[in-house]
Amino acid sequence: MKKGKICTECKKAETQFQFVSMEFEREGVQVKVEEIPAMVCPNCEEKAFAPGIAEQVIAVANEMLGAAGKAKKEAPELHQYIVNVA
Repeated sequence: MKKGKICTECKKAETQFQFVSMEFEREGVQVKVEEIPAMVCPNCEEKAFAPGIAEQVIAVANEMLGAAGKAKKEAPELHQYIVNVA
């Protein structure tokens, strides 16, 4: 397991490499992005991402929110879409 630096938030523990999830919501549509590489503090759970990762996650989430919002308007009777990308 990769080890990082002392947490910049709590300054009490050394960050450790983990895969994390982030959830986003817009106009009643929720999107969850999983397996995001991050350095996480085991004490306060602060997450730090490599340069560019956060921007990529936000861009993907925005695309998914847009597509899901459109699908919600076109087929309101459908409530859940699950997309896995391997």
